[in-house]
Amino acid sequence: MTPDILHELHNGVFSDHIVKWATEATAGGADEIDNRFRTMPPHPSLRHFVKGISLTSQGTGNKRKNMEKVFLGVLVNATDPAVQRTVAGSTATNHWRSSMPLGSLSTAFHANKAIFIDLEIRKHFDINKVHKMKHYVDSIRSRGTADGFNTENTERLHIELAKAGYRATNRVAYIHQMTTWLTRQEAVYKFGTFLQWAVPGYVTDIPGSSQDSDESPDDEDDAAPPPPPEPESDDEGELEDAAASVSLYCVAKKPAFPHLTATIIAAKFHAPDFLINLDKFLESQSITPPIEPSENSTFPVYKQLVIPLPQISEVKLHAVHDTIRALRGEPMKFTSKGIKAEKPSRFDTILVHKTPIGNDQRPTDGISVGRLCVIFRLPENHGPYPDPLAYVNWYKPLNAPVPILTPEYSDARGFPFLSQQPTKFLHYTRL
Repeated sequence: MTPDILHELHNGVFSDHIVKWATEATAGGADEIDNRFRTMPPHPSLRHFVKGISLTSQGTGNKRKNMEKVFLGVLVNATDPAVQRTVAGSTATNHWRSSMPLGSLSTAFHANKAIFIDLEIRKHFDINKVHKMKHYVDSIRSRGTADGFNTENTERLHIELAKAGYRATNRVAYIHQMTTWLTRQEAVYKFGTFLQWAVPGYVTDIPGSSQDSDESPDDEDDAAPPPPPEPESDDEGELEDAAASVSLYCVAKKPAFPHLTATIIAAKFHAPDFLINLDKFLESQSITPPIEPSENSTFPVYKQLVIPLPQISEVKLHAVHDTIRALRGEPMKFTSKGIKAEKPSRFDTILVHKTPIGNDQRPTDGISVGRLCVIFRLPENHGPYPDPLAYVNWYKPLNAPVPILTPEYSDARGFPFLSQQPTKFLHYTRL
């Protein structure tokens, strides 16, 4: 019997067992777990469980995958270190990578799972799905990687070949319409694949590809957040590349807020020392502005910044973008069309490499963590500067890796965790 990652690990070991056991082992129980999920900073690539996870009515593979992304961080400083090592071991089995030795699969899980017996949460581990994890290595060695015989692939086809096709019809003679729709989708897919092969550097979003979708095969209506969108076209226009040959970043050609005063920026974008740090930046760049910036000076401000990530053809067939937002909150408004709900502010956390990584360094060496508050341009009357500027609130430096969480399957570099309180150092960073 070959492994089934979807039902055995995501919806099985993790959902039915690990979450329940870890919740009982957490100081504060389910309320503490839910509170930590609710207070997780939102990100375009992460699902935000605004109600927590204890009231999740329908468990789908997609929900479980998004829980797994942050569950280990949720348990930090709330559970015994052995509990965290057990969860790390189970997560490693769920998201095994070719760079990890096969012999290390689930080793940390089985080596530390006795903590649940010590805490009187379990009396035994005679569970079929838990035992099956020990046989994954043999199956992978004899039949290849587990994703090749995972039922998620076949269940995915039910959505793409049946549900999606039916939704594209008008429900009249739908079998003929579905056949026509699928034929056209396959034609577009084949032509897009040909262009990627024939044209160097050509990238396109190919429809109908099961690898391109992050939706759950259990319920396509319960999908993860869509890929990070490009800047909104209704008020910001088309994208403007930073360079003609290599696009390092993309911002809208027209800023969302073309004329915001320094006073509004300082108050609405959590940038109280906006003018002070702007003067320091101009001085550091040896820029003498024709007109000194003042509280009434206006600046064009953008909502977000899009960074194209390097394409890895083995992982994704289409381009992947990382969207970094700096949005001020908007109150509830009464309009002629009804009540417009309030919008919360979004100031994303960023990781910035200040120094290049050497071969003998950990992945976190040289990385600074900050909160992006404002993305703006410097008007010509305040000095010539071609690139957008960012006002960043830097957090405290990363702590040393937590040694108690360094699992046996890793390369002994450990997992870093961020400090919760920001520092008072604020300055501008060239994008």
